[in-house]
Amino acid sequence: MIHAPAPFARALAGVALPDWLDCKVEIRRRRKTPGLIIEPNLVTIAAPPAATPQELAEALAGQLRMVLTAASVPGPSTPGWYDHFDLIVIHTSGGKDSQTMLRRALALLPASVRDRIVVLHLVLDKDPQAGEEPRIEWQQVPELAAEQAARSGIGLAAGDGWAVWNLHRAKKKLTGRSQWAGQMHYARRDFDGDLLDDFATRCKRDGSPRGWATIWTRYCTSDWKTAVGRAFTEYICAQIRAELGLTRPVRVLQIMGFRAEESDDRRDRAPFSFSFKASASASRHVWEWLPIHDMTKPEVWADIAASGVPYHPAYDEGLSRLSCRVCIQGSRRDLALVARMAPDTVADYVQVETDLNDPFQHRRPLASIQPAPGPAGFDVHWLSCPTCAVRVLANTRESQRYCPAHASTGPWHLPALSGPAAPCAQGTLFDLIGPVA
Repeated sequence: MIHAPAPFARALAGVALPDWLDCKVEIRRRRKTPGLIIEPNLVTIAAPPAATPQELAEALAGQLRMVLTAASVPGPSTPGWYDHFDLIVIHTSGGKDSQTMLRRALALLPASVRDRIVVLHLVLDKDPQAGEEPRIEWQQVPELAAEQAARSGIGLAAGDGWAVWNLHRAKKKLTGRSQWAGQMHYARRDFDGDLLDDFATRCKRDGSPRGWATIWTRYCTSDWKTAVGRAFTEYICAQIRAELGLTRPVRVLQIMGFRAEESDDRRDRAPFSFSFKASASASRHVWEWLPIHDMTKPEVWADIAASGVPYHPAYDEGLSRLSCRVCIQGSRRDLALVARMAPDTVADYVQVETDLNDPFQHRRPLASIQPAPGPAGFDVHWLSCPTCAVRVLANTRESQRYCPAHASTGPWHLPALSGPAAPCAQGTLFDLIGPVA
């Protein structure tokens, strides 16, 4: 049923909605261009204020052609389904879910598609190429993400992972698939500062402070992750179109580590679906695959323990997530841990909170959070596992650390191993780029 003014309802009555689209349909005037947004039990037709009924009907018909295209694509249960895609983008944060997702995805995708795969980590700090120390992400997170990818055979791209993004920023075209395929890459928003600087300086149209991002207005995600990932993807799509001489949209498979257990929103996401938000009708069609959507947290940690691939020591401090150090969605418990582990970073956030006269979270000023008990400060360094000699990321208070496959304890709460275990049969990032000082 379409809820719209009579002229729009009459025009849209001639647009054939697919039978399987058994949802309420509404029109909202909130976009510059017409669009179709599919949500659970609701299809929203986003219409610009100046759109005529006929223009809206024609735009909707084009959107529905994308719907029908999406519905015709085979999913992961169909043999050879991956051959449909021209580009496969695996997004990794370096966290526990990302490394398990990466491992499962690459295990399910054959070697024949490695020349279509990129692994991408989005950096939220100041440009590390300029030697800036992080204060948004935890220490060594980009390096850890690269190490995790390398353990699955995906090496770091040229320029310490920045070559492709630097070419994009310089507005130069990619000249060949070898510049990006089968490699791990970094990308970052083109902004003179980090995410906290953005919070501190962003203004509304009237010049007043924009304030913090919230769970309802997560511009930290949309501008620093979604938009950057989309720009990176489209940059590679342009090279693919030129190489293959495509006259159709590039077909992109986007892979992420979301799990149903994490939230109601993620539970509602289909494990395999067409992404209208990331697609463009003429240039690219994007599908989303969530290979660990059905996994529980204990199952993720059990996978990490069996793999021997390092995880970030911040988890050992009790943090539930490896997101931004100070996250707008962080629980009181996590924020208290961060106040103990990164007091200087929290002090910077509190200063911005004071300057904006705006609490960091709704009704919860960051200044009101007391540090959790325990040693103040936190830093990491790389060590070698005493059993198998692979590199592991360790707390600087540790002089020895075992990889997850040989550790007697960890977030998975394994009992002590009895007897020696075999070395991890994996290459490492450090094998590919040489020793790290």
